Amino acid sequence: KKSFLLSFINYFLNNRLENIDSASTYLANMNNLLNRVGHSELKFDALYTVLDNNTNYIEVSSTRITPLIFYKAEDREATYYEFAGLQIGERWGDEFVQSLKKESFRLSNNDTLVILNKTIENLVNFDGDKYELHNIVKTVHKEFPASAEVMIEKIKDSLKDFSVDFSKIDDLIILIIKRNQ
Repeated sequence: KKSFLLSFINYFLNNRLENIDSASTYLANMNNLLNRVGHSELKFDALYTVLDNNTNYIEVSSTRITPLIFYKAEDREATYYEFAGLQIGERWGDEFVQSLKKESFRLSNNDTLVILNKTIENLVNFDGDKYELHNIVKTVHKEFPASAEVMIEKIKDSLKDFSVDFSKIDDLIILIIKRNQ
């Protein structure tokens, strides 16, 4: 029997919002889904994408986000412009969007970190048990201030069982699920 979270990730991967341009709208939709399936004690609290494995920049979702995982590679091309701190700009065709804030984020006790990537999606077989859930989902047991470097190292550690070639990964999606108090 699949766990709730594995089923939810399966839903997430199979129901992408192709034209989403608002992080807040996306998170609201995901939280509505949590409520519909009877898990109102949980909420998606934040969504981040790690854009560049070499420079360790993290995109912080604010007013707008277009994470690559929601688009087929042949449909879109994106050029990323790096700014100071954690700011990153995006250029879609001739449109320039700078929507990011300079901030890091914290993971607290019992927060669940869900990491999604096109490479991971291809590795995970939702119809079998070849890959266990713990390879995708990690519960952080100790509160810590997560810099980009720390975050990426934790991601790599979480995914080590996949034997992923990290030099080819430049788009990771991080969802943080919190339990409502």
